[in-house]
Amino acid sequence: QKQTGETTITFDIAIPYSIPSDGKIQTVEIQRLTAPADYRYVTLPKLAQHAYLTANITDWAKLSLQAGEATLYFENSYVGKSNLNVNQLSDTLTLSLGTDNSILVKREKRQDFTSKKVIGSNKTENFSFLLTIRNNKSAGIRITLQDQIPVSSNSGIIVEAVELSGGRHNIQTGELKWDLELKAQETKQIILTYSVKYPKDKTVILE
Repeated sequence: QKQTGETTITFDIAIPYSIPSDGKIQTVEIQRLTAPADYRYVTLPKLAQHAYLTANITDWAKLSLQAGEATLYFENSYVGKSNLNVNQLSDTLTLSLGTDNSILVKREKRQDFTSKKVIGSNKTENFSFLLTIRNNKSAGIRITLQDQIPVSSNSGIIVEAVELSGGRHNIQTGELKWDLELKAQETKQIILTYSVKYPKDKTVILE
Protein backbone atom coordinates (compact mmCIF):
# COMPACT_ATOMS: atom_id res chain seq x y z
CA GLN A 1 0.00 0.00 0.00
CA LYS A 2 1.24 3.48 -0.81
CA GLN A 3 0.24 7.01 0.12
CA THR A 4 1.00 9.85 -2.29
CA GLY A 5 1.66 13.35 -0.98
CA GLU A 6 2.62 16.56 -2.73
CA THR A 7 6.35 15.81 -2.78
CA THR A 8 6.68 12.29 -1.38
CA ILE A 9 5.37 8.77 -1.72
CA THR A 10 5.11 6.65 1.43
CA PHE A 11 5.03 2.85 1.21
CA ASP A 12 3.60 0.64 3.96
CA ILE A 13 5.64 -2.57 4.08
CA ALA A 14 3.11 -5.42 4.18
CA ILE A 15 5.50 -8.07 5.53
CA PRO A 16 7.25 -7.48 8.91
CA TYR A 17 11.06 -7.57 8.68
CA SER A 18 13.68 -7.99 11.39
CA ILE A 19 16.80 -6.01 10.47
CA PRO A 20 19.95 -7.29 12.23
CA SER A 21 22.24 -4.59 13.61
CA ASP A 22 25.32 -6.15 11.99
CA GLY A 23 25.91 -3.36 9.47
CA LYS A 24 25.19 -5.58 6.46
CA ILE A 25 22.97 -4.41 3.63
CA GLN A 26 19.46 -5.86 3.83
CA THR A 27 16.93 -6.04 1.00
CA VAL A 28 13.31 -5.25 1.76
CA GLU A 29 10.51 -5.68 -0.76
CA ILE A 30 8.75 -2.33 -1.12
CA GLN A 31 6.18 -3.21 -3.74
CA ARG A 32 5.37 -5.95 -6.22
CA LEU A 33 3.42 -5.15 -9.34
CA THR A 34 2.45 -6.46 -12.75
CA ALA A 35 2.64 -4.10 -15.70
CA PRO A 36 1.52 -4.55 -19.32
CA ALA A 37 4.39 -4.21 -21.76
CA ASP A 38 5.18 -4.16 -25.46
CA TYR A 39 7.80 -6.82 -26.18
CA ARG A 40 10.46 -6.39 -28.84
CA TYR A 41 13.88 -7.87 -29.54
CA VAL A 42 16.89 -5.60 -29.98
CA THR A 43 20.28 -6.46 -31.45
CA LEU A 44 23.47 -4.49 -32.05
CA PRO A 45 25.72 -7.06 -33.76
CA LYS A 46 28.57 -4.56 -34.21
CA LEU A 47 29.13 -4.87 -30.45
CA ALA A 48 27.59 -8.26 -29.58
CA GLN A 49 26.01 -10.83 -31.88
CA HIS A 50 23.08 -11.56 -29.59
CA ALA A 51 19.39 -10.69 -29.55
CA TYR A 52 17.96 -9.19 -26.36
CA LEU A 53 14.31 -9.30 -25.39
CA THR A 54 13.07 -5.96 -24.09
CA ALA A 55 9.86 -5.00 -22.33
CA ASN A 56 8.66 -1.48 -23.07
CA ILE A 57 6.29 -0.06 -20.46
CA THR A 58 4.28 3.04 -21.31
CA ASP A 59 2.78 5.42 -18.74
CA TRP A 60 5.30 4.01 -16.29
CA ALA A 61 5.18 7.20 -14.16
CA LYS A 62 1.75 6.12 -12.90
CA LEU A 63 3.34 3.05 -11.28
CA SER A 64 5.28 5.14 -8.70
CA LEU A 65 8.46 3.24 -9.45
CA GLN A 66 11.55 4.04 -7.43
CA ALA A 67 15.10 4.11 -8.74
CA GLY A 68 17.10 1.07 -7.67
CA GLU A 69 17.36 -2.66 -8.17
CA ALA A 70 14.32 -4.57 -9.42
CA THR A 71 13.77 -8.32 -9.68
CA LEU A 72 12.19 -9.26 -13.00
CA TYR A 73 9.91 -12.18 -13.85
CA PHE A 74 8.71 -13.05 -17.35
CA GLU A 75 6.02 -15.68 -17.94
CA ASN A 76 6.28 -16.58 -14.23
CA SER A 77 9.99 -17.31 -14.56
CA TYR A 78 12.81 -15.39 -12.93
CA VAL A 79 14.93 -13.66 -15.58
CA GLY A 80 17.26 -11.61 -13.41
CA LYS A 81 17.74 -8.25 -11.80
CA SER A 82 17.83 -4.82 -13.38
CA ASN A 83 18.57 -1.31 -12.19
CA LEU A 84 15.59 0.99 -12.72
CA ASN A 85 16.39 4.49 -13.88
CA VAL A 86 13.35 6.68 -13.33
CA ASN A 87 15.23 9.95 -13.87
CA GLN A 88 14.27 10.24 -17.53
CA LEU A 89 11.89 12.27 -19.65
CA SER A 90 10.72 9.47 -21.94
CA ASP A 91 7.18 8.17 -21.46
CA THR A 92 8.42 4.62 -22.19
CA LEU A 93 10.52 2.62 -19.75
CA THR A 94 12.60 -0.14 -21.37
CA LEU A 95 13.73 -3.19 -19.38
CA SER A 96 16.04 -5.90 -20.68
CA LEU A 97 14.87 -9.46 -20.11
CA GLY A 98 18.08 -11.11 -21.26
CA THR A 99 19.32 -12.84 -24.41
CA ASP A 100 17.41 -15.33 -26.52
CA ASN A 101 19.61 -18.02 -28.06
CA SER A 102 16.90 -19.07 -30.52
CA ILE A 103 17.50 -15.87 -32.49
CA LEU A 104 20.77 -15.99 -34.41
CA VAL A 105 22.58 -12.80 -35.38
CA LYS A 106 25.69 -12.41 -37.52
CA ARG A 107 27.67 -9.45 -38.90
CA GLU A 108 30.15 -10.22 -41.67
CA LYS A 109 32.38 -7.97 -43.77
CA ARG A 110 31.68 -8.34 -47.50
CA GLN A 111 35.28 -8.61 -48.63
CA ASP A 112 34.47 -8.30 -52.36
CA PHE A 113 32.77 -4.94 -51.72
CA THR A 114 35.37 -3.54 -49.33
CA SER A 115 38.02 -1.55 -51.16
CA LYS A 116 40.53 1.28 -51.04
CA LYS A 117 41.43 3.50 -54.00
CA VAL A 118 43.27 6.75 -54.67
CA ILE A 119 41.95 9.30 -57.15
CA GLY A 120 43.90 12.52 -57.48
CA SER A 121 44.64 13.95 -54.05
CA ASN A 122 41.97 11.90 -52.26
CA LYS A 123 41.71 8.38 -50.93
CA THR A 124 38.34 6.61 -50.77
CA GLU A 125 37.65 3.54 -48.64
CA ASN A 126 34.48 1.51 -49.08
CA PHE A 127 33.16 -0.73 -46.30
CA SER A 128 30.35 -3.22 -46.75
CA PHE A 129 28.74 -5.60 -44.26
CA LEU A 130 26.12 -8.33 -44.40
CA LEU A 131 23.85 -8.42 -41.33
CA THR A 132 21.91 -11.66 -40.94
CA ILE A 133 19.11 -12.47 -38.50
CA ARG A 134 17.44 -15.87 -38.25
CA ASN A 135 14.38 -16.58 -36.13
CA ASN A 136 14.49 -20.21 -34.95
CA LYS A 137 11.46 -19.73 -32.73
CA SER A 138 8.06 -21.33 -33.44
CA ALA A 139 6.40 -17.89 -33.52
CA GLY A 140 7.04 -14.62 -35.28
CA ILE A 141 9.05 -11.83 -33.67
CA ARG A 142 9.63 -8.11 -33.95
CA ILE A 143 13.24 -7.04 -33.72
CA THR A 144 15.10 -3.74 -33.97
CA LEU A 145 18.49 -4.09 -35.63
CA GLN A 146 20.99 -1.35 -34.81
CA ASP A 147 24.35 -0.39 -36.26
CA GLN A 148 26.42 2.72 -36.79
CA ILE A 149 28.62 4.37 -39.39
CA PRO A 150 31.31 6.99 -38.73
CA VAL A 151 30.48 10.66 -38.31
CA SER A 152 32.96 13.22 -39.61
CA SER A 153 33.78 16.37 -37.67
CA ASN A 154 36.37 17.39 -40.26
CA SER A 155 35.29 19.12 -43.46
CA GLY A 156 38.09 17.33 -45.32
CA ILE A 157 36.67 13.91 -44.45
CA ILE A 158 33.43 12.92 -46.17
CA VAL A 159 31.37 9.93 -45.02
CA GLU A 160 28.58 8.75 -47.30
CA ALA A 161 25.96 6.05 -46.75
CA VAL A 162 25.96 4.02 -49.97
CA GLU A 163 23.48 1.23 -49.15
CA LEU A 164 21.32 1.05 -46.02
CA SER A 165 18.66 -1.48 -47.13
CA GLY A 166 15.89 0.84 -45.94
CA GLY A 167 17.41 1.57 -42.55
CA ARG A 168 16.86 4.86 -40.73
CA HIS A 169 20.02 6.98 -40.54
CA ASN A 170 20.64 9.58 -37.85
CA ILE A 171 23.09 11.90 -39.59
CA GLN A 172 24.18 13.59 -36.33
CA THR A 173 25.14 10.38 -34.51
CA GLY A 174 25.63 7.93 -37.39
CA GLU A 175 23.19 5.50 -35.77
CA LEU A 176 21.25 3.13 -38.03
CA LYS A 177 18.00 1.30 -37.21
CA TRP A 178 15.89 -1.30 -38.94
CA ASP A 179 12.52 -2.36 -37.50
CA LEU A 180 11.97 -5.91 -38.77
CA GLU A 181 9.35 -8.63 -38.48
CA LEU A 182 10.45 -12.24 -38.90
CA LYS A 183 8.14 -15.20 -39.21
CA ALA A 184 8.97 -18.50 -37.53
CA GLN A 185 12.10 -20.05 -39.08
CA GLU A 186 12.60 -16.99 -41.31
CA THR A 187 15.96 -15.43 -42.17
CA LYS A 188 16.47 -11.81 -43.21
CA GLN A 189 19.63 -10.16 -44.49
CA ILE A 190 20.57 -6.49 -44.50
CA ILE A 191 23.36 -4.94 -46.58
CA LEU A 192 25.18 -1.98 -45.05
CA THR A 193 27.71 -0.11 -47.22
CA TYR A 194 29.38 3.23 -46.64
CA SER A 195 32.36 5.14 -48.01
CA VAL A 196 34.92 7.48 -46.45
CA LYS A 197 36.78 10.01 -48.59
CA TYR A 198 39.77 11.90 -47.19
CA PRO A 199 43.09 13.49 -48.33
CA LYS A 200 45.58 10.79 -49.28
CA ASP A 201 48.30 12.34 -47.14
CA LYS A 202 46.16 11.90 -43.99
CA THR A 203 45.82 8.81 -41.84
CA VAL A 204 42.27 7.90 -40.81
CA ILE A 205 41.60 4.92 -38.54
CA LEU A 206 38.43 3.15 -39.64
CA GLU A 207 36.64 -0.10 -38.83
